[in-house]
Amino acid sequence: MLFKQLFSVLKSAEHLDNAFEEFHRMLQHARWMIEQANDVLKGKAQAKDVREILFTRDQEINKLLMEVRGNIVRHLTITPSIDVAACLTLMNCAKDAERLGDYAKNLFEVGELVKAGFFESPYQESIAEIRQETDALFAQVIQAFLESHAPSAKEAIRTSVDLSRRCDRLIEQLLQEQEDISAHEAVTYTLIIRYFKRIIAHLGNICTAVTGKVDKLDFHPKSK
Repeated sequence: MLFKQLFSVLKSAEHLDNAFEEFHRMLQHARWMIEQANDVLKGKAQAKDVREILFTRDQEINKLLMEVRGNIVRHLTITPSIDVAACLTLMNCAKDAERLGDYAKNLFEVGELVKAGFFESPYQESIAEIRQETDALFAQVIQAFLESHAPSAKEAIRTSVDLSRRCDRLIEQLLQEQEDISAHEAVTYTLIIRYFKRIIAHLGNICTAVTGKVDKLDFHPKSK
C-alpha cells in the first residue's frame, strides 16, 4: 500500500490521527534539539545553560514515542487486522524520530566537551554547510510527510544521499590529513560529522514512507 493511501487512513481514524500528530511533534522537538546542540558547538550558547532543557525535550520525545505506540495499539484493538500497514509505517517512522533526539544529545555532548570552542580550520566551513543543509532537509522532510507529497520526499532522499556522501568524503580527508591537526580536533570533527550523517540517514528513512510501500521502508539508494 502506498503512503498516499496510508495517509488517508492515518487522518481518518481517531487514534491514528492522534499518533500522527504526536509523530509531528517528535520531529519538531528533534529539530529544536539539534538547533540547540549546534548553538553549543558554535559557541553561541553555554552547555550548562542548555543541558537541562535539551534533555527534558528528549524525554518529551520518548514520551511521545510511547503515546504513538499506545494509540496504534488502541486502534488495532478496536479494529484488529485493519490498517495494519498504516500502523507499521507510522511506528517505524516514530522510531526514526526518536533516534534523531538521541543524536542531537550526542552532538550536544561533543560541544560540552570541546575545549576552547571550535577550531580555526578548513573543516569548519564544510561542517557549517552540512549543518545548514541538514536543517533545510529537516524542513523538507516534515513538509513532505505532513502533505504526503511523494516528489518532495524523493527530492529529500536524493539530498540525504548527497549529504551522506559528503560526510564520508570529509571523514576520509580527516583520516588522510597530513597537516598539523591535533588529535583532539580530529576526533571532534569526526564525531560531529558521523552524528550528522546518522541524523541525515534517519531523515531519509522517514521519507521512504512517503515514496514507497511498507516493505520498502528505510531502503533507498546508499552512498557509494
